[in-house]
Amino acid sequence: MTNSPAPQFTVRPETSGDFGAIHALTAAAFGQVDEAELVDALRASGNGIGGLSFVGVLDGEVIAHAMLSRCFVGDVPGVCLAPCSVWPEHQRTGVGTAVIEALLAEAARTGEAFAVVLGHPEYYPRFGFTPASGFGITLHIEVPDEALMAMSLAGEVPAGALAFAPNSGSEPGLPIVPLAPFARGMHARPRATYCFARWVRIASATAMASPSGASDFRSGRAVNR
Repeated sequence: MTNSPAPQFTVRPETSGDFGAIHALTAAAFGQVDEAELVDALRASGNGIGGLSFVGVLDGEVIAHAMLSRCFVGDVPGVCLAPCSVWPEHQRTGVGTAVIEALLAEAARTGEAFAVVLGHPEYYPRFGFTPASGFGITLHIEVPDEALMAMSLAGEVPAGALAFAPNSGSEPGLPIVPLAPFARGMHARPRATYCFARWVRIASATAMASPSGASDFRSGRAVNR
């Protein structure tokens, strides 16, 4: 008896025709709509970066997605990985890894200096991520040291406080939104990833979220890859 060949998927940048499928995929992967709405909001606000949102496609259907959005360490711009999603029936097939690898390679090719991610420490090192504390990157609130990671792309990883800009038009000196921790279930199981899910709402409500308000938007769900 011979084994059937594994299904062949392709990886490519998203197009506008993928938006509905990405929304449905993300909601299915996380079991709620928060992360799907975040993807839509990042894209609409301009904080998503054109050309740095990739999909995995099998038989014409979008089965995986990952995107990079703008962040800053101090006044140095970089990219943050998340949200990342795979249809439940296609998880653990390698498509999520392939999408992330292609996305990070494209970010390096286009000159992005560094990337950060808040996720499971047993999953993201395969892409080159190491603890961000080793680069001198800090958050305004406490998260597990090994869960906040960074890597060099086309430049050096700077030291300083990590934050998001409300949109891509913001200058580094203007108020920015501190990165929300998604610590619930941070060590729930290996091969998981976490999504930054409510910071857009905070950005629309206030120019600068205070550390004391962090618990108001602390969220997170683990998704097998």
